[in-house]
Amino acid sequence: MSLSVDQAHGPNYGARMVDDRQRVNSEIERVLSGLAAAKDRSDRLSEADTKAAFIDPILGALGWDLRDVFSVSREYRHQTQDNPVDYALFVSGSPVLFVEAKSLNKDLADYKWISQTIAYCNAAGVQWCVLTNGDDYRIYNAFAKAEADRKLFRAFRISDSGSRGLAIDTLCLLSSKTLAEKRIDILWKEQFIDQRVRNAVSRLFLDLDGRLVRLIAKVADELRVTDVRDSLRRCDLDLKYRTADVQEPQAGQPAPEQLEAAEAVADESGEHNGRVTVRSLIEAGVIKLPLEIEATLKGQRFVASVSIEGLIHMGEESYKSPSQAAGAACNKVKGPPPSGKKYWNRNGWTFWKYRDPQTGKLEPIERWVK
Repeated sequence: MSLSVDQAHGPNYGARMVDDRQRVNSEIERVLSGLAAAKDRSDRLSEADTKAAFIDPILGALGWDLRDVFSVSREYRHQTQDNPVDYALFVSGSPVLFVEAKSLNKDLADYKWISQTIAYCNAAGVQWCVLTNGDDYRIYNAFAKAEADRKLFRAFRISDSGSRGLAIDTLCLLSSKTLAEKRIDILWKEQFIDQRVRNAVSRLFLDLDGRLVRLIAKVADELRVTDVRDSLRRCDLDLKYRTADVQEPQAGQPAPEQLEAAEAVADESGEHNGRVTVRSLIEAGVIKLPLEIEATLKGQRFVASVSIEGLIHMGEESYKSPSQAAGAACNKVKGPPPSGKKYWNRNGWTFWKYRDPQTGKLEPIERWVK
């Protein structure tokens, strides 16, 4: 039996994460108010200035007590002969995260900064490290069996409004409480495994591996091997993984903020991926009315009905799309989103389910458009 994030970390985990996100977002806004002016005079800022003005406030928002030397040690040396790291962050008396700071005008893409920071970790046996100049943040897994630049977990700039969600989610993984729970270790493993699987499957398709071609021909009755091979040549494969956390987009994939924007459009139009609507499916005879759909979120069951106009009716309210109705259901469980939006962003086509009349099983309504 798998546990939800809330079940695994206790009943208050979800509420705590919302509070953490709000606090971090507020601190980012305060830091940004001084960051823009500082960039114009970045050549006059020292590393110490950068830490005091832009890095210390973020660490404080993440729950690190900068006045407690047993929680945050500055200019830390694991051995007296080691070079010092700017911040060593401790949980239960052991260092769990190193933060290496550079002045605001430094380019963090310089390989020497990356290798230097990871070397500090390896010398002290610390898995996670952050390289930052107060705006640009790069998080590395020093224990990953790869070249230094491939140890990167996530990267973002807090001044980039388009990656604000990624910045907040990633910074929250570095809070004192969340690091103790090793949530970041789980996400790294998922990211590492998923990328390896993605690459392996892509190679099978791009190389038209004979084993894959023969397997598909065997499964798909009445198709010849040559037919399958020709079909695969026309295929543009892309593996997409569902995750509860924002992740840095792969090359060629839309950023999370772009997906949110696309879903917001779908909420207003009632469309699925900009192609079909519930009403068009009703008119085409795909959806047979009357019809009830249902979903369960955190143990709470929601039931809605679909009208001939293509609206989703839940309780006394009506919604233009499954995604809008799903967002409203999330509001009832989690309260309104901290972003200020009317509803939580939620893919209603996978959230809502209908009972298949032939099998009696609940199936996602996305099956209607496949």
